[in-house]
Amino acid sequence: VVMEAVKQDGWAMRYASKELQANREVVMEAVKQDGRALQFACNELQADKDFVLEAVKQDAKALAYASGELQADKEAVLEAVKQDGEMLTYASDELQANKDLLVLASRSYDYDGEEDRLTHEAEAILLEPEFKHVVDSVIAVRGEDAPILSVTMSYSLDQIEGPFFDCEAFLLSG
Repeated sequence: VVMEAVKQDGWAMRYASKELQANREVVMEAVKQDGRALQFACNELQADKDFVLEAVKQDAKALAYASGELQADKEAVLEAVKQDGEMLTYASDELQANKDLLVLASRSYDYDGEEDRLTHEAEAILLEPEFKHVVDSVIAVRGEDAPILSVTMSYSLDQIEGPFFDCEAFLLSG
């Protein structure tokens, strides 16, 4: 009965007994139907990479219910961030600082509007390797704790699309 229920609605796992929430076959069917059903799985399955990857492939938000170990797993985080950049917030501190993941996250972020999209694109531009010297310049002028990414909040569209040296001058003077 439960197997049929989770095949139709993964959230049916919330009504399953603790035994069924630890049953690999039942949980796998649930996360295939709705990745966020991972939250109702036992801790052991939330720490199982196969289950987490399956859940995250179905719904990136499932990363929020993965074990801390798997939130520090680059493959699991990458799978989630490819779908929804906001899921980087559930990754370990180390992976949140990973520039490749930051750039990917900015490109797959669910934006609230055009201004929000441009802000995230500007942040991504600063993370690209060819712009490293701009970031280094800002750090040299403003110090190690300079809010480099927040500086991009005041970019205008012309400054984002304009020549790179204008961006550098803007950052250093802003």
